[in-house]
Amino acid sequence: MKENLIFARKNLNELVKELTFSNIVEYSIKLFVSVEKELELGEKSFEDKVKAYQEVWKATINTLYEQEIQGEKNRYEIGIEWTPYTICIAEQNNYDLVDFFNLSDEDKEFCEDVYKKHITETVVVNKNANFILCILIMPPLISIADFYARAYEHHIRKAQSILSTVQNNIVEMPDYRCNIGLELANNFIDQKIYRKYGGMNGLLKNNIFEGIRKELLEIKEECGESKKLPQKAICPYCGKQHDIIVHKDDIFYAHLLLLHKDVLKKLGLIVMDDYRELFLTSYLSAITEIEKHLNDVKNVKCYILVEGDTEEKAIPYMALKYGKPLAYRGIKVWNSKTKQKVYMDFEKFIKNNPDIKICVLLDGDARKEIDNIERIIKEKKNQYVLHYIPNGTFEDIIDKDIAVYALNSIYGSNIFVKNDFDGNKPFLNQVKKKISMNSELGEFDKIQFIETVMKLTTQDNIPDIIKRVIDDCYKLVD
Repeated sequence: MKENLIFARKNLNELVKELTFSNIVEYSIKLFVSVEKELELGEKSFEDKVKAYQEVWKATINTLYEQEIQGEKNRYEIGIEWTPYTICIAEQNNYDLVDFFNLSDEDKEFCEDVYKKHITETVVVNKNANFILCILIMPPLISIADFYARAYEHHIRKAQSILSTVQNNIVEMPDYRCNIGLELANNFIDQKIYRKYGGMNGLLKNNIFEGIRKELLEIKEECGESKKLPQKAICPYCGKQHDIIVHKDDIFYAHLLLLHKDVLKKLGLIVMDDYRELFLTSYLSAITEIEKHLNDVKNVKCYILVEGDTEEKAIPYMALKYGKPLAYRGIKVWNSKTKQKVYMDFEKFIKNNPDIKICVLLDGDARKEIDNIERIIKEKKNQYVLHYIPNGTFEDIIDKDIAVYALNSIYGSNIFVKNDFDGNKPFLNQVKKKISMNSELGEFDKIQFIETVMKLTTQDNIPDIIKRVIDDCYKLVD
C-alpha cells in the first residue's frame, strides 16, 4: 500500500467549487474511487476503504496547514461527518450508491452500525443504505471550511491565490464568505435560529437541549461578561459617539461558532427542521445570485455555438440544474443569432484560436451548415462536437407538460392543453396560431416563455440532447 497519499490542490479547489453549487456528491464519489484505485483496495471491505479515505484526507489537511498556515493545526477530528449539512446533502442525493459500490452483506452491516452509532432520537432522517453511503463518502467539510476561513483571515494576500476558486474569477462570487456551501458546511445554527430559541439563556432553559445543557453552561462560564471595546461608533438615534459594547450573548454565539464546533453540531441536529429550512432558503438565494452570472466566462476553454436567445438563456441554466454548471469549467454559450452566423463564427473561432474547443448546436433545418461543419470536424472529434435537433427548434425539445404549464402560467389557466399540440408540427407555430386566434392574449413573448420554462425545469426533465451537449463539453475541457 502506498504511503503519504494526499489529494492534489486542484482536487481541493474543485471540491470547493462543487460546494458553491451543492453538487458535492458526484465529486465525492470521484475522490473516494481515486483513493480506492491508488491504494489498490478493490478486495478490501467498504469499512477499510472508508478508513483509508479518511486517512488521505487527514494527511491532506495537515499538509495544507504546513504549507499555508505554519504554526497552526487542524482543530477538528477527521472522521465520519454526521452533521446537519451532510444530512441535507444526503437527503437530496440522486445517485444510486448502493448499486455503484456493490456492497456485500458485511458492508451493509457496517453501514447500519454507522447509522445506529451517530443518530439519536432527536433527529429524524431517512436511514436507507443510499443515504448512509452518501454520508460516508463526504470529505471532512468542517475541517476544510475552517481551513479556508483561517487562511482567509490570517494570510489574506496569500489566501487570495489559494482561494481563487472560491472568489472565482469565472462565476462572479465576491470571496470566501459568499461560498454558501462552505458556510453551511461549517455553521449549523445561524443567528436567526439562535435568536428564535432565545439566545444563550433560551438555549439553557429549553428542555429540548437538556442533553447538552452541561456543555452549554461550560461555554457560558468561559465567555465572561459583556465587554467594552476601544472603538467608537456613531449612534443612529442620538448621533453621538459611544464605545462599542459586545454583549455576553453575542460572545456566547461567537464561541459556539468558532471554538465549540461539536456543541454547535449537536445543536444543529436537535433543531434539524430549522436547519433544513436554512439550507433550502440559503441555497435558493445563492443560486438566484449565481444565475445572474451563469454565462459570464473570462477564460473561455470551450464555446457552445447556438442560433438564438432561447438557447443562450436556457442552456447555462439547464446545465446548473443538471449538476454540471458551465461557467466555472470555462464553457461559454455563444449566441450567433442565426444559423448562417453559427457557421461563420465557427470558422472564425478555429482560425483565430486553433486550440479552442467548440460544441455546435443547430436546428434541424440548418442542413447546409450541418454538412459544412461535419466536414471540418471529421478528423477532430476530440476538439469539436456537433449536435443538431432532428425535428424543429429548441422549443420542440422542451418537455411538453412543462411547456403547456408555462404557457398557462403566462396567459391564464387551462387555455392551453397538451393534446392541442401535434408532435409532427413546429411547436412555436402552433402556439403563435392559438394566440393569434385569441386577440386578448396579446403578442407571444418567446423570452418570457423560456424564462418561465427554466423556472419549472428540474434535473429529470432536461432534454436529452442538451444533456449530451453538456456532457460533451465537459469531456472536451477535462
